[in-house]
Amino acid sequence: MAIGDCPNPRENCWQPEGPFSDEDHIYWPAHVYKKLGWVATRFRNLPDNREQRCRCEHFERHSEPPPEIPSREFMLEAVKAAFQTGQIQLTRDQRRSLGL
Repeated sequence: MAIGDCPNPRENCWQPEGPFSDEDHIYWPAHVYKKLGWVATRFRNLPDNREQRCRCEHFERHSEPPPEIPSREFMLEAVKAAFQTGQIQLTRDQRRSLGL
């Protein structure tokens, strides 16, 4: 995902370039997931955990408290499922650590 057209442009958009969309992670902030290791980082970056969103909405959402961090077991199962359905690739070491 990258910068793109805004799905619902506002007349009062405060962006100097005008309305645009960008990638928004459902789980944030990134530094928390990085500290938790590769499973948490991969979980945060799964296709199901990202969406293209109006930059104004993205900014507004991040002015609220972040969502709770899911359990490690939940993240492990989501990463395994994404690998098994071909959504992501994993290194040999990552597959081994997941028992795949």
